Amino acid sequence: MGMDVHGKKPADERGVCFRASVWEWHPLNEAIKHCCSDLLDRETLVGMSSNWGAGIDDQPTCNEIARRLEKLLETDDWCFMVDSALQVDAWGFYLTDGEVQTLPPDQVRSPFRARTELVREFCDFLRHCGGFEVW
Repeated sequence: MGMDVHGKKPADERGVCFRASVWEWHPLNEAIKHCCSDLLDRETLVGMSSNWGAGIDDQPTCNEIARRLEKLLETDDWCFMVDSALQVDAWGFYLTDGEVQTLPPDQVRSPFRARTELVREFCDFLRHCGGFEVW
């Protein structure tokens, strides 16, 4: 299960479609909310949390979102992880509360995490999509 982000007027194949699992899309979308709340209206920000087709209509706005996400990558890798009561180990296996207590903190994390490479791929998509819709 995941989120498909479709380009509205792709300049080339990089802007046709971007895919992320729901585990990866959630922190990526939260990062967009964090750095673009002055750029996008609330309805769009909330709508992009689901697969209803919400998105951006123009390339300049997509370019600005990409620029801001890249700036976050330079400064705060943690921005692409969302805290959760669910916890997983380094291999992605769910942990019980008891297991969380016995493992070192560096072996326990939230399952809601977007890899740096995925964020870079999304920025590349944004620069070539001509606007997008989240499905």
